[in-house]
Amino acid sequence: MILPRGTDGRAGSGGGKTRGRSGDQGDGRIDGQGGQVGGQGSEVNDGVNGVPDFSTIIAPQLQNLLPTIVAQVGDQGRGQGNGRNENNDAVNDNIQGDVSRGCTYKEFLACNPKKYDGKGGAIVYTLWIEKMESVRDMSGCRDNQKVKYTASLFVGKALTWWNSQIHTRGREATVGMSLEDFKILTRDEFCPSNEMQKLETELWNHVMVGAGHAAYTDRFHELTRLVPHLVTPESKRIERYVYGLDPQIQGMVAVTEPKIIQKAVQIAGTLTNEARNGLVV
Repeated sequence: MILPRGTDGRAGSGGGKTRGRSGDQGDGRIDGQGGQVGGQGSEVNDGVNGVPDFSTIIAPQLQNLLPTIVAQVGDQGRGQGNGRNENNDAVNDNIQGDVSRGCTYKEFLACNPKKYDGKGGAIVYTLWIEKMESVRDMSGCRDNQKVKYTASLFVGKALTWWNSQIHTRGREATVGMSLEDFKILTRDEFCPSNEMQKLETELWNHVMVGAGHAAYTDRFHELTRLVPHLVTPESKRIERYVYGLDPQIQGMVAVTEPKIIQKAVQIAGTLTNEARNGLVV
């Protein structure tokens, strides 16, 4: 269930922890920071440079357009097929290797994977991990090859750390861990906790301002790539995305009960465009 922004409890002046909503995530506000976001919303309600609040220009007929918009989005989805996975990564059987047989290390290196030195913080680490997902898909690595091949790209600080893990845990246990455990272990090591906390806070406070659907969506995708553990599984990603939309757009998207994030984005974008067009006519 997606609660409208502004209807549940506001955060108090606590120590930066989120208050629960729907039992599994914060209410989109951080204690002690509600004033900042609330102030932002107030500015929008009063209008900026003479432009009225976006929510006040959403005419009742926009609600009547919703079934047509949902149908259009559904048709687009069927035309595109299901060529993307939950993380919005392209999947193409023609470029993937034979996963059943795996791949040789030479075939893996032929996909030009980048080395990683453990520096650069959360953003550099996340971009590298995402690139490695594509490399593993293209080369056709088996599950039991993924960690071994990925870790072979460590250099410098990262290699020193990885060797210490092998020494402590044993080579077989370290190289044989699951890819998910590998991601958790490396994220904890190479993404500073204070940097991660700032990104998590920004995601919880991220909301759509006025008719800025594109800006809201772009930053939402950037943040969820950096802190994916906060929006996993897909249902949680959709819930957080819808929660940050303009309150009236939010309600209309929520009733469509989108099952994939792309559909939620498309419906919200179409509704926003219709409302914006209504402002200028």
